[in-house]
Amino acid sequence: MPTRIAKLFKQLPTTNLYLNATNADTSIVVMFSYAVFKNKGYIIAYDKFENTYNLISKKTFFNRKIENSMKIKDFFTLMGYKILQQTTIEKAIKNKKAIKILFKDMQMLYNLRSNYYKLHNLPSSYKLLLKALQDLKFIDKNLKW
Repeated sequence: MPTRIAKLFKQLPTTNLYLNATNADTSIVVMFSYAVFKNKGYIIAYDKFENTYNLISKKTFFNRKIENSMKIKDFFTLMGYKILQQTTIEKAIKNKKAIKILFKDMQMLYNLRSNYYKLHNLPSSYKLLLKALQDLKFIDKNLKW
């Protein structure tokens, strides 16, 4: 293990340590889980399809069903997004069609987000997403942010 990473592991706190493994790269979770477990921490992972979360420690594994719907702010936080702006429920309902298009395929949305600087080069399969972003006024007709 590289020296810098070993030093980082030694600096981790020993209480209230959680590693969010939701949509995480498996190899990174495996690598960091050693340090998390060594420091009596937990790994937590949200399963958006089952609406459950897994809480894993060195000795236990719990799977819990989320009884109530998750708040959208919590969902975005678990997905690693930072909320910069909010809108009213009325505006969200008015833009329901565009919003549904954006979140229909999370992998495609992730790919779009990671290629935002070269929107003109995206394949035609992204046209619906780009139109939804235009309808929501995130980008203009020239695909500029």
